Amino acid sequence: RAVLAMDLATGIGELPEVKNAMKLYPNPSTMGSVTIENEKAIMREVIIMDALGKVVYSNEINAFRLDLNHSEWNNGLYFVTVVFQEGGQLTQKLVIR
Repeated sequence: RAVLAMDLATGIGELPEVKNAMKLYPNPSTMGSVTIENEKAIMREVIIMDALGKVVYSNEINAFRLDLNHSEWNNGLYFVTVVFQEGGQLTQKLVIR
């Protein structure tokens, strides 16, 4: 599965309060784990791709928060796409060092 337009957001993801509530931390991440959360909208799916577009993580969830272990991944730039239960999606950059 691929996300073709990373800056395009539709549906609930367009709402400023949802965009502003999206948190991805720590970023850059150096400790082997990262937290993805949005207190305004339930996340339905999380997809993470490396800089080459290869999907390194994809999981369906039903939560406001996800704690993710990335200790097996290479250092570099990743794109985290969250698909919301109410529709729409947001993508943020993640740097792993």
